[in-house]
Amino acid sequence: RTFVVGTDVENIGFGFDTVPPEAMNIARVSPGTWAAAMGFETGEELLAINGLLVSRMTMDELKAGLRRRPVEIQVNWRRPIGDSRRTSVMTEDNLDPTEILSIPAKVHHIGLAFTFLPPDPLWVERVTGGTWAAEIGFQGDE
Repeated sequence: RTFVVGTDVENIGFGFDTVPPEAMNIARVSPGTWAAAMGFETGEELLAINGLLVSRMTMDELKAGLRRRPVEIQVNWRRPIGDSRRTSVMTEDNLDPTEILSIPAKVHHIGLAFTFLPPDPLWVERVTGGTWAAEIGFQGDE
């Protein structure tokens, strides 16, 4: 989700329990603030500020970025393990949303073959029929 914090907002109204480069999951949302009015929830991850990935920022850069107005912030709700619903996130190399999935514990064979392995971006080369990946609609070249 992408939000623009306008010049009329003094205090965004959320807080964190970690510092970059760790995941910046929202730990607190103050009642009556802009964040509360926008529906922010604990557990959402702050991904980017004005198009810059938070994971590549220092804490000082993060604080300065959140003080700017207007400021565009991008967040993502991370689903718990076992919840296979898709949700969008951003990768370090591409600020376009991509998909992240939680694979249910009962799945023994995912059914994906990749062209590259981490730390390079993962591209699906092949999907094996009859597997979890095929059932949820994966295709090659993703």
